[in-house]
Amino acid sequence: MKLLPIFPLKMVVFPGEKVNLNIFESRYKQLINECLKEGKTFGIPFYNKDRLMPIMAEIELLEISKVYADGKLDVKTRAKNNVVKIVELHKTLPDKLYSAATVEALEYDFDDSDLVLAMKVQEQMRILYELLNINKEIPSLEELRVFDFGHLFGFSPMKEFQLLTIQTESDRQKFVLKHLDSFIPTTREMQELQHKAKLNGHFKDILPPDFKLSDFMK
Repeated sequence: MKLLPIFPLKMVVFPGEKVNLNIFESRYKQLINECLKEGKTFGIPFYNKDRLMPIMAEIELLEISKVYADGKLDVKTRAKNNVVKIVELHKTLPDKLYSAATVEALEYDFDDSDLVLAMKVQEQMRILYELLNINKEIPSLEELRVFDFGHLFGFSPMKEFQLLTIQTESDRQKFVLKHLDSFIPTTREMQELQHKAKLNGHFKDILPPDFKLSDFMK
């Protein structure tokens, strides 16, 4: 176990994700400066409905991109391939403005991808991107790591957190596929409804079905 400073946000950060932050509070300015000088890492727990969720990625500072005249900072960070569980929260620490947590490392597997599942995820991503007009290249099977695309599957924030808690890649693939199996048809239906709503009130060029009166007599 170790003590890790925390920077709660209303978002889920996945392992390997790069996050740009604007730092303006004194407590986080102190934290970032310590990260720069001492090589400290910190955690970004998901803050949801007045509650800190207990699983988070460990974050490293990449650079301070800009220092403003009023002391604000633009910083670039990256989540390590390291996920931790909060064991105990510490709202205050001696001589520190920021909060911290005692955490334990969780064992995550990033390499047990199932090829068949990966192919299915890849195909579903292609369909989803077309539906939502997402202009991103579909990853190759070798590049398809679920966490790298966690924000592009149409998950709610809580679903993203649930994804973060899954410790093997094959189980993450199954989780994504189960979601997309229901999300894609729902998205398609919503788009069809929107299309019909746009047509409402306009003259429609609709061909009547080809039927015979005798069809009704059967």
